[in-house]
Amino acid sequence: MKRRIDQVLTGVAKGDAITNMAFSIRDELREFVDSDIYVEFVLSKELEDEVYYLQDQKPDLLVDLTLFHASYGRPQVTQHILSRNEKLAIAYHNISPTEIYVKDNAEFAVGLEWGRYELSLLRDRVKLSFADSQFNLKDLEQYGYTDVHLAPVGLTPRRLTSLPYDSRLIERLNRTFPDGFVVGVGQVLPHKRVEQLIETIHLVNSVHDKNFGLVLVGAARQEKYLDAINQHKKSLPFVNVELLGSVKDQELATVYRMAKCYFGMSDHEGLCIPPLEAMSFGLPVVIKGTGAIPETLKNAAVVLPANASVTLASEAIVEVIDNANLRAVLASRGYELIQNIELNEGTQRSVQKMLELIA
Repeated sequence: MKRRIDQVLTGVAKGDAITNMAFSIRDELREFVDSDIYVEFVLSKELEDEVYYLQDQKPDLLVDLTLFHASYGRPQVTQHILSRNEKLAIAYHNISPTEIYVKDNAEFAVGLEWGRYELSLLRDRVKLSFADSQFNLKDLEQYGYTDVHLAPVGLTPRRLTSLPYDSRLIERLNRTFPDGFVVGVGQVLPHKRVEQLIETIHLVNSVHDKNFGLVLVGAARQEKYLDAINQHKKSLPFVNVELLGSVKDQELATVYRMAKCYFGMSDHEGLCIPPLEAMSFGLPVVIKGTGAIPETLKNAAVVLPANASVTLASEAIVEVIDNANLRAVLASRGYELIQNIELNEGTQRSVQKMLELIA
């Protein structure tokens, strides 16, 4: 009988980094074993045929190992895992700070707290632990996990580079932003500090006499924060902001190709894949150095201090866009970083490492 390694996620969504990693792992695992993905909920209709629901997972006697992706807690998922007896591995992607969400989204904050509690509940069941950055590895160790393996399993920074342009999107963005735009990618969540992205480009334009737009790519699932962002951008007249929401891969590849710079001001990042994807297109990156950002991007980006102000960020963006030599250096370092990741930590290599550890 062929061996089976399944994956369990709380949910999947189009464009979500953990979802993309899980699909990459599944596709590589299927070269060696049977493998499927099981979730509590699906946030994107186009993914419904790609995954199964938790209750449909095969009996534990038929599963050699389940790989659980931990990033957010749901009691239903915890109960499902604890009710089964196959071997359990965990891939830890970090859990966002709860305090950011307590006031304005208590339900989401509860899920984050449950995620941390869940780590403690599962610890004695877990036979193999992975973390996709040194930052996440040390965080997981705080919950009593030992012998955690550093392996960004499923990391594919070049996954978009072979996709064609989206001609309609090109026409639209050229019409909306005749002088170009800066791009930020990630869910529209409070800890991503979207308001700081907007304020920074406002300063770039008002102080340095530029006319750059800001394109934000990523799902906005917290209505109250999105409303606040929409109100905030109205108060800053020197920046034109386009929130594209969740987009198709071809559209995201087009945005990366057209942008002048990738920009991030998140207060918390366990790995952060979008800037790596941006680098695969030769795009320079300016980003706040929180969490795993410094170890992930190394010297291939302009990594700002973790407490960087919007004033400092605006100066960095202007320098990167205006300085052709700096852009060339960053592009070269970015390509080198991507090559090293693919050589040492690419999906095939990381999955093979995982299989060796399982064996």
